Amino acid sequence: MNQIIVGYPLYIYIVNISFQFVILPLLSVAYNRYVYNTLFTMLMMKDLLVTTSDTLMILHHGISIVGAVIFCNSQQISFIVTVAEIGSGTYNIYTLAKHYDYYQEHIFWIYATIMTISNIYCIVGITKSKFHFLYKIPFYILMFMRQYYIITFLQQE
Repeated sequence: MNQIIVGYPLYIYIVNISFQFVILPLLSVAYNRYVYNTLFTMLMMKDLLVTTSDTLMILHHGISIVGAVIFCNSQQISFIVTVAEIGSGTYNIYTLAKHYDYYQEHIFWIYATIMTISNIYCIVGITKSKFHFLYKIPFYILMFMRQYYIITFLQQE
């Protein structure tokens, strides 16, 4: 459990994948604003505290926390955030597959496809939301950062 994978202990991946594919989807269906926001913020804070050297990940988690505070005030928005986390969950699965050299090319394409669909869904959903455009900017930045990461990775291959 203390094995380090890309700078994170293995248990971080287990906790994240559990939240991203089980707990957050259940919480977004049985929605309670305070419970959802508290658990989501704790999940992001856990990663933020463990991340020490990856500036992009620190920025990602910081924007996610701010986004949760600003946006997650309805079941619809919590569902959008959950879809975003499912996309991030596929990245965690890809990272594990790459570390263990387990069908990494196939899992990469699954990750890239699901993350792209997740990003598109989230951008459309947040664009249709009632929030002022200026409040949407951090969310757009986050989604474009996620997509940029995939494109950059493809260019390296």
